[in-house]
Amino acid sequence: MKIILLIVTILFAQNIKSQFYFVNPIAKRCFVGATIAMLGNLLPEEKPEFLQLNLGYRLTEKDVISLELKTWHYFEPLGIPYGEARGSPLENFPGSIREKGIALAYQRFWYQGLYTAVHVMSA
Repeated sequence: MKIILLIVTILFAQNIKSQFYFVNPIAKRCFVGATIAMLGNLLPEEKPEFLQLNLGYRLTEKDVISLELKTWHYFEPLGIPYGEARGSPLENFPGSIREKGIALAYQRFWYQGLYTAVHVMSA
C-alpha cells in the first residue's frame, strides 16, 4: 500500500503543472494525476485508505475532461460531528465504510488557474 502511495505521489509531483497550458499544448494533451488528499494515508491512526488516479485529456486550452478512479475506507460516516456524538452508540453505525467509484469530470479553466468543475460519480 505504501509503495502504491509513493508511486502516485511521485506522479502527482511530476504533473503539478499539468493543468497549466504554458509549454507546448500538443505535448501535454493527455495527463495522469492524483490528489494531495492521499497524504492522509500517512496518518498514524484511522487512515482513510484513499487512493485516486486521474486520467485526463485536454479538449482545448481551457477545456479538460478526465476519468477519476477512486477507492476509500472510512472508519466512521463523514456526517458524524466531532464532540460527544462521535463514537456514540446512539449513532448505530455498524462499522467502517469501504467504497470504490469511477467519476467523469469536466473542467473549464477561466483565468490563472481559476476553474469550474463538474464531477459525476458512480459509487
